[in-house]
Amino acid sequence: MSGQIPLLKKISAHVMCIELRRPDSANRLELEDLIEIQSLVRRCESDIEIRVLIFTSQGKYFSAGLDFGVLKNLKNKQNIGAGSDSELERTANLIANTKLITIASIQGPIFGGATDIALACDLRIGNHDTFLQMPAAKIGLPLYASAIERYVSNFGLSQAKRLILTCVSVPAEELLQIGFLTELVAKDDLEEKTFQVAQMVSEFPFQPVSAMKKYLNSTASIDKSDWERSKQELLNSFDSVKISERIDIKHQK
Repeated sequence: MSGQIPLLKKISAHVMCIELRRPDSANRLELEDLIEIQSLVRRCESDIEIRVLIFTSQGKYFSAGLDFGVLKNLKNKQNIGAGSDSELERTANLIANTKLITIASIQGPIFGGATDIALACDLRIGNHDTFLQMPAAKIGLPLYASAIERYVSNFGLSQAKRLILTCVSVPAEELLQIGFLTELVAKDDLEEKTFQVAQMVSEFPFQPVSAMKKYLNSTASIDKSDWERSKQELLNSFDSVKISERIDIKHQK
């Protein structure tokens, strides 16, 4: 396939960006792309300076999802697709569970498995060229469990059934209404708005923000087994001394 594996770019002291770079194929995802994304996310997690991670892509499409060639040549379902150990699922789950705050900057159409990668992000900012379609049902490809769970937790059961079972194409305005997009901006404003939000969040105290993210995720999850652990981490992130210091600094400005 044309294009290159995703690239990691530094935006500011606390903000990094992973960019998909296969515009000639609508940024279809190959296995090497998914493995590289996992590596880049872990690399950012290991850097104590990084707090926010943006996902962007080149060209007119955010991503057309998995490369059809990968699906056609699939011999072991555990490699990708329905298997619980698929690279796509591993990638989306890693993004969903990272301590970093994640933002998907969606400049165009987004299809299939790429929608789950976007749903795994904490925030999704799109423009009016954005639309979504989950075509798995058309080719009889059963979605892996965590993708279905993310659809249900983000959209509710009725909308999740509509999007997954009917393969409907959903325009940007409706994506904002149903909660897929957290913000909708003009085409020329997308990059600036994304970086503005990322920079703002990156300046917040990281530990409590990350703890709140984790507990928010746990309350939305169908699996409630980690609620108490997430709640304890949330409580542990409370530091009255540092909060008082930050309040004093703010009042001095």
